[in-house]
Amino acid sequence: GTVSHAVGVGYIQNQVTDVTKFNVNYGEFRYLGTASANKSGIEFDSARGSISSSTMRYGDTGINLTANSANNTLTANNIYSNWLREINIDGSSNNVLTANNTYGDQAGAGIHIVSTSNNNTLIANNSYGNSQGGILLQFASSNTLMANNCYGNSSSGIYLFQSDSNNTLTA
Repeated sequence: GTVSHAVGVGYIQNQVTDVTKFNVNYGEFRYLGTASANKSGIEFDSARGSISSSTMRYGDTGINLTANSANNTLTANNIYSNWLREINIDGSSNNVLTANNTYGDQAGAGIHIVSTSNNNTLIANNSYGNSQGGILLQFASSNTLMANNCYGNSSSGIYLFQSDSNNTLTA
């Protein structure tokens, strides 16, 4: 991966599509992706890896898994006060999100799983104070959500919007 920066612009993204390990651990990030056209704070684009024990805040989207980024692990991150979303999974499957805290976005969901993002597992995440809900599944199937806490969101806690089938939610 690389770190790209200029005045008012910054993001972290893998630069090749055959990346097998793209890891971010114990990072502290502010204002990433804010002025970048279509760039999130930390973006996995057809990549595999992990983000753990990190903080992302005041950017566009905190973490974005896109374009078939599969088998990623997001663990114990604090992602808050981003403009659009805290965690976005778009067209990516078989990812595991455990014990992440997402809160206070301005225009989206805390955790947004969309566009045939299937077979993802969310365990013990906390999502609160978000404008479009805590966890939103949209056009996503066969995802498992266990022991997640969603509260104080402007819209819903957990919302399945046009999600096909086989999503499992347990307390």
